[in-house]
Amino acid sequence: MKKLFLFLFLSFFSNSFSQNISPQFSELKGMEDQSASTHLFYRIYSSINSTYFYENRNDIYHLDLLSGVDTLFLSHYGYSSPTGSSFLGVKDYEFWHNNSSLYIQCGFGGDFHPIPFIARFDDQFGFFIAPHGTVRNVDISKQDPIHAVIKHHIQTLKGPHRRNFRHCNPDRPE
Repeated sequence: MKKLFLFLFLSFFSNSFSQNISPQFSELKGMEDQSASTHLFYRIYSSINSTYFYENRNDIYHLDLLSGVDTLFLSHYGYSSPTGSSFLGVKDYEFWHNNSSLYIQCGFGGDFHPIPFIARFDDQFGFFIAPHGTVRNVDISKQDPIHAVIKHHIQTLKGPHRRNFRHCNPDRPE
């Protein structure tokens, strides 16, 4: 009887400190490009939690229905362990001229405190716009595509601005 009790006790506590979430579909966006090809962008969420470590992912994948090619489009992750942590979260993304290669993304990243960023398709590191928080939304102007509106949790910023939004014109590489 003691062995059964000990087994149940250990089983309960080992399960209470560890939780894994199998990959789950979490978002779907679609776009039709100028050649009438449909592109789907979807997120897959997964999580691993234990007493000393966690990792979650909500990566964005790109499925081109015409070619059938399915690829990782943008990474979205967070992890923490006793030796450190790191995270990168994509909150929103938009495309210029309905071209899946010309995009702007926004979100947050960092090691301890979130730092909001915006990044173009050809930015290696992005552009950090404030000392803390997150950028929730990016919109590209339909009338003048070199203009973008970025919604930070404290303020709304409009570009291009020489210092803050030097990355907004998709036709002018860095």
